[in-house]
Amino acid sequence: NFYMQEFDVDDAPWRDDILTHPLPIENGELILSDRPGLGADLIEVNAQYQLGGFGLKALYAQWDLDNEVDLINAGRSEQAGYFIEPSYRFGSDRQFGVFARYSMYNNNAADRNALDIEQMDIGFNFWLTPQTVFKFDYQDQSEGGSDDGFNLGVGYSF
Repeated sequence: NFYMQEFDVDDAPWRDDILTHPLPIENGELILSDRPGLGADLIEVNAQYQLGGFGLKALYAQWDLDNEVDLINAGRSEQAGYFIEPSYRFGSDRQFGVFARYSMYNNNAADRNALDIEQMDIGFNFWLTPQTVFKFDYQDQSEGGSDDGFNLGVGYSF
């Protein structure tokens, strides 16, 4: 619930084309729908398990956008994917970590000829502090992808 909210009426000219239920504006006011969501349906399942230094994460997600999005980018009205990631933290303060992640996703799932992209990541993390982590991983894509490479990153949580 909110009393006032900022809304950019001319946000993107194609916004209403990709939403399953465009947002109506009358007399300069956004008319709130009694429908849930904003016109794009997301189904997501997320699971995490932690026991000592061992961790396991898994996620499945599926988007269903209005079919009009296919006019902008064919096959994008449906997107789906999942990953599973075992990990292990070690060291005197568990400041080191290793992980492996298997992912499969398809950003063009509405196109029955689109290939699923499979990706395997193997990485190493170093926590400088409990809130600051340096990350390094190698990714290998097969099937419909071609973005093999290395990633370096810094993470901070507050």
